[in-house]
Formats: sequence, structure tokens, C-alpha cells
Amino acid sequence: MPDPYRGSIPGELARFAWRNPLSAAGGLVGLLIIAMAIAAPWVAPADPLKTNFRRMNKPPDAQAFFGTDQVGRDTLSRVIYGARTSLFVAGVDQDSGEVADKPAALAAGGFDGDMGHAEWLPDSDHIVAIAKEAPGRHAILVLPRGGGAARVVHRFESEHDNPGIAVSPDGARIAFVAPAPDGFFQLFHRPLDGGAIAQLTADPSNKTQPSWSPDGSQIAFTVWSYDAQFWRIQ
Repeated sequence: MPDPYRGSIPGELARFAWRNPLSAAGGLVGLLIIAMAIAAPWVAPADPLKTNFRRMNKPPDAQAFFGTDQVGRDTLSRVIYGARTSLFVAGVDQDSGEVADKPAALAAGGFDGDMGHAEWLPDSDHIVAIAKEAPGRHAILVLPRGGGAARVVHRFESEHDNPGIAVSPDGARIAFVAPAPDGFFQLFHRPLDGGAIAQLTADPSNKTQPSWSPDGSQIAFTVWSYDAQFWRIQ
């Protein structure tokens, strides 16, 4: 007897979910994140940016179901609005260099911050990005090319707003610039999947914007200084 649902969208989705329950669950989570991001202004219980110094670092209670952060902001509202944090991806023709697909926003679900520099991983299915979570606080995260739940790889404190990141050609390591005990912004690297952080530079200068060589043997970076000179001409 022919199956009346075969070939229909609901039927195909049901069969896919039956054969791939984990993928179906992941897709459902992604849809919930997208729905939450769209509905954030209506479902968030409070303004995610409003501070309340009388309620700093409060545990969950009737006024704030997820508690509050270090400046009294509602954590639940910040989680909901965090689903709206996004990057943009555009398709480019490799022969002509022309834009083949319009830029599309990628939601970084569960993460709240201002996106900065981003780089592709070699599999072309994931992106590594650095974002500013709050004044003086940064995070390096990985997210799928189509958007979704973000995985935070590393967090660090720094007054450097745009330090940049670099991904090794094999996608195994990331290089970044952060404050060192010597008081300078130095170059560090760590495995992308976790592990020890290693400091690569120690000279008395500030670094920024690292870039890995295609063969993975070298890292280039910019050196800068706070020093300023004033000139006068007549």
C-alpha cells in the first residue's frame, strides 16, 4: 500500500528524525535559539543592559530567575539577547572575486558580546571569532558556519579592544594577543580543543593582529606603542 506521507515535507522530516535523533535534536535546539533571538524584545523579563548596583551578583530569585551579574544586570535577559549576537558570512566567486551570495547574519546562540575579528577553520564548516563580552573582557569562540550554539574556547581580560586572532593552517591552534605579567601585550597560543596556554613573545613591546604563515611555521604580528610625539612647524 503506498505511503501517503512519502515525499511530503512532514513525512521526510519525521523519517529523518527517526533515523538521526541526535541531528534532529540539534536542529530543534537551533530553531529554538532562532525563535528566542527573534522574540527577545518580548520574552526577556528585563533590559539586558540596565544596571542595578543594589543587586550585584545576586543568586536566582523571584526578581531575576537566573540571578544577576557583577553590575546588577539580569542574567536571563542577557542570555536571551545573547542569541542575537551575530557574525556575517558572504559567498565570493574564487575566479572573479565578486560577491556570489549576499552577506548573511550568523547567530551565536548563548553568547552575549560584540563580535570582532573572525577566521575560518580549515573544514570550512566552523568559524573562530574573538568578541568583547564587556569592557576589558574578551572571549574566543567557535561556531558553525550556519550559526548556532557558540563554544567558548578561552576568556581573558584586556583593555586592548581589537587584539585580533589567528588560526593555524591545520586548525589545531589559535594565536592571540593578551596582557602578560610584564605589562605588555604579548603573543600567546593554545590548542583549539583545550590545553595549556603558551606565551610566545617576551620583548618589551605591544603586539596586535597576529597572522599565521600558510605553512604553519611562522606568525607575523604588528608592534605598536603608547608613545606619542608632537611636532611643530613654522
